Amino acid sequence: MKIEEGQRYLVTSEGWFFGPDGNIYRSAWGKIHISTTESILGITPLRPSTNWFMVIGEGENSVIIAGCQIHYLVRCEKRPKEKKGIYRRTDSSEELAKNSIWFTE
Repeated sequence: MKIEEGQRYLVTSEGWFFGPDGNIYRSAWGKIHISTTESILGITPLRPSTNWFMVIGEGENSVIIAGCQIHYLVRCEKRPKEKKGIYRRTDSSEELAKNSIWFTE
């Protein structure tokens, strides 16, 4: 399968990330674009690092995930249903999120 820029994907990251609403998420859904390190950071890192990023969504709702932190990509043109539930840490009873997908649209 070839990744097609501008198409909608459900992107699962290696770890949890904070959304602008203060909640934490593990996945993001929306249109994707691939960018280089220089175009995102404005610099070239001095040591080996990720050399590309995936931008999911556009504008204020977008999220940028380093290429090395992407765990899964699922082509998904229709918005996934929100799965209501409680996600907990495996090593404690701490609640992590009520919904683990950040919707960019």
